[in-house]
This record gives sequence, C-alpha cells and structure tokens, in this order.
Amino acid sequence: MKTVYLDNSTVSLPKAPNMSEHISEFLSRLQNKGNPLEYINITKNLVEETRELVCKLLKFDKKDNVIFTQNSTYALNMILKGLLNKGDHVIVPTFETDSIIKPLNSLIGQGIDISKVPCNLNGHIDTNTIIKLINKHTKAIILSHVSNVSGTIAPIEEIGQICKRYNLYFIINASHSCGAIDFGLDKVNADAVVFSGSKYLLGLEGIGGFLIKDSLSENINPLIDGTSRLENESGNSSLPFKLEKGPLNPLGICSLNYSLKFLLNEGVENIQKKNFALTELFINKISNIDGIKIIGEETMDRRSSIVSICYKDIPSNNLEKILLRDFSIYTKSGFHSSINAHKAFGTYPNGTLRFSFGYFNNEDDVIYTIDSVNSALKYGVA
Repeated sequence: MKTVYLDNSTVSLPKAPNMSEHISEFLSRLQNKGNPLEYINITKNLVEETRELVCKLLKFDKKDNVIFTQNSTYALNMILKGLLNKGDHVIVPTFETDSIIKPLNSLIGQGIDISKVPCNLNGHIDTNTIIKLINKHTKAIILSHVSNVSGTIAPIEEIGQICKRYNLYFIINASHSCGAIDFGLDKVNADAVVFSGSKYLLGLEGIGGFLIKDSLSENINPLIDGTSRLENESGNSSLPFKLEKGPLNPLGICSLNYSLKFLLNEGVENIQKKNFALTELFINKISNIDGIKIIGEETMDRRSSIVSICYKDIPSNNLEKILLRDFSIYTKSGFHSSINAHKAFGTYPNGTLRFSFGYFNNEDDVIYTIDSVNSALKYGVA
C-alpha cells in the first residue's frame, strides 16, 4: 500500500536527504575529540555557521541576532514575557495559536491588555480594524504569518508598515512559513521572526528560535538566568548570550544546519511554487466532493500549502482514522492548538481535518489522497 505523509505542519517528514548520515558524521567527529576544548570549538563553529544560514534565509545581516531555543513555543514565551510589562497593550488576531494566546493570557493578571482583531470566514483580517485598535499604550502587534488551521497568509508587509508608522513592535510567528514561503526582513518591517526547525525547515524536533532586531532585544529581559557554554567568563550581556542560557542542542542545530543548506540550494521560491501548485490541485479536486467544506480561501489567493476541511457534522478524527487505517495517509485532525480559530471559523467542537503539503509530496500523492477521501466517505465516517 502506498504511504502518503500530509502532516508537515506538525512535523516535516521525510527530512532533508541523507540527514541521518550527516548527523552521524557530526557525532563521530565529536566522539573522536578527547579534548573538551576541541568539542566546544566544533560545536561553536556549527552554531555560528547555522546562525549565518538563518540570516541568509530571512535576508538579514546580523548573525548574533539569531537566538536558538528548543522550539518556537519557547521562543514566543521568551519574547512576550520578556517584553511586556504592566500597562502595556498588544494586538493579536482572534484565530491565533495557543503558543501566542496562552503566554499573553498568563500576563493578563500582571496588567497586560489584549485586543483581538476579528477575521472573516476566509481567515483574513482587516488592517483598518488593527489601526482602530491602536491606543497610546499599544506596544506590539503579534501574529502568525500563516494560520495553521485555515492556511491563510497574513499581510505582513502591510502590517509591518502600520507598526512602523505607529512606532510599534511587530512580532511574527513564522513557524508554518519559514522554509515554505519566500519572505525576509529586506521587505518586511518586523522586529522578531520566530521559526520552528522541525516543520518546513526540515530539521529535527527540539530546535527552534527567533531572529530579533536590536531595537527589540534592548527592551527584552531574559526569561531565565545563567550563562551559555559558548559565552566567555566576562558575563557578556550582548546578543546572542543575553537571551541564550545554558547548553544549546547540538544535534538539533546540526540537523537545522544541514536542512538549511538543502533548502537554500533548492531555493525557497522554487519550493513555494511547487507546494502551491500541489495545494491548488488538491483544492480544485476536493472542493468537488459533496459534503466537503474547505476552511479559508478556495483559491491560492493569500493561501499557503495548509488546507483544512470539514465533512458535514462529522468529527474530524473519524475521517483521519479511516485515511490512516485503510489508505496509509497521514493527516491531522482536531483543533491544531488553535481553539480560538475554530470558534472564529465555526468548526468548534468538531475541529478540522488538516492536510499540509511539503517539498517531498507530488501529484500522485494528491490524486491518491482524493481517491482515498472519496472511498472513505462511501464507507460512512459517522
């Protein structure tokens, strides 16, 4: 039976070609060094090169401003809890992921005020509404570049200009776009871009981080205290050491280093075109199945390679189970860590079935999946 993996928005599979051999080689180099200083130097060189690769991907020129964490959720917590103080006001979309909403909610008791921008049924937000919500206490706008439910792409260039006009910080969660959508700080006025290494960047789980501009980093307090293994004994508080505390994850960074080289060699613009073409084919075909409702745009206008569907009033996990059990198709059902999004889209409490296409999918995967969905619906998924 053919196996199709369409859950790249949770974690990408497969990884960059020959990654296991690359990581094994890196481990061998470390094990062959009996001197701890040599071990540290090998790791340090890897980390610094990976910072440079992140900068190249996001079109930025300060590698010390790349901060590594264990995942994007931790990165968002670091930024939000390190930046916001009593009396501050922030603006977020109603459909935001829990990685943004939960840290903000935890700060409400400390005097943080939150305004939520409504979205329409396609997941689009009105930038004029954002402007109306800005007040003298507004400090930042925080949003996801791509909704991991609807797949909608936020107008980050336009919102970045609003932040520039009103002197606000702009924090972008690019967990579901880095490596899949071609964008960068050469055109987007953002103060921080958060990334996940294990999704569209094709790295292992346990690595993520963010790129941060000096104007924002100067006003952020570290989430935890301590020193970095790569930091000198002078207690240097400059980036990246101001925000990176304790040992980093060398294997995670090794995987990210290798996958970034692969992505940059392939070209993110080319990857985006391929993914979007597959997504468009999928949408065109699945929209013709009776009873299927697509969440978000039914065209590729401001849409990513993430597609969520509902089938009548049937819980989304019913169809997921059949596709996996009978057709070996991996998808994702439920709320996707974004309950507010489902309330906004009218898909609560059943959730959605999400298909997220990656670089290693092809047209045969799309056709097989469409045929399988048709067959699964004939069985009855109630």
